[in-house]
Amino acid sequence: AAQARAWSSTLHRFLLRPAVGRPLWQGARTLSMAGATFKKPSFVAANAFGDLIVIDSSNGAFWQREGTGQALASLRTGTRPVFSGRNPIFVLPGSIDQPGQRDVLVTGGSKPKELSRLEAAAVGRFGEWFVIDRNLEGVGVFSSTRVWLEERSTEGRPVDLATGSDGQLHVLTSRPSQIVSFDSGGQRRAALTLNARRPTALATDLIGNFYVLDEQTNAVQVLDPSGRSLATLGPILPNGTELRSPTDVAVDGASRVYITDSRLAAVFVLE
Repeated sequence: AAQARAWSSTLHRFLLRPAVGRPLWQGARTLSMAGATFKKPSFVAANAFGDLIVIDSSNGAFWQREGTGQALASLRTGTRPVFSGRNPIFVLPGSIDQPGQRDVLVTGGSKPKELSRLEAAAVGRFGEWFVIDRNLEGVGVFSSTRVWLEERSTEGRPVDLATGSDGQLHVLTSRPSQIVSFDSGGQRRAALTLNARRPTALATDLIGNFYVLDEQTNAVQVLDPSGRSLATLGPILPNGTELRSPTDVAVDGASRVYITDSRLAAVFVLE
């Protein structure tokens, strides 16, 4: 039922709203989470069910599911979190934490090395792991049991990644600014060149649209799978707020967009 509601909301947003001349996102508000007071929100993750994770570098992590929240102060050094279904995954510089489990990732080869500068992670449809670490030039790939498989070249500095419902892996890179995609078999597809000065975060929705945060322009570019521009969110939001220092973007099943702004000490929800 939750998935059906998500699909209905997404199709309503991208098909029916434009048909009657309405904007895709027509409102914005600040996010309120149970037990959370944001001081420096840095990263955010959402899933199809409306669950949320916010990493605040001053307070720690806040995890919300169905209106109930949990504060995890020990995770204030976390980087970009992610969901695997409804399971929260917290990415720390030296490990990946899940409820009741902590994994340290080690590369293979003749000179294995422990990844200690993790910045982002994503989970594939078969449970495989994709990670960005400063010690790697590309994207590290691990099996569902955290065994090293390979490093995929992106021909650019990877800054964020996301997986699609079709099994594709999408990697956002800077220098050059592009989205590099791999199919479910690991084959690289044509890169999508971006008109972004400093891309820093990437999210995808149920129908394959891309949401790219450009830190230089304080805005999120929304692109369809072919790269056609659908909307620009920011720097002025629909409620009149001007983004000052956006740091991350996430999208839930209803294609609500979440943007963290560390300078404004707030997470904004666009509906």
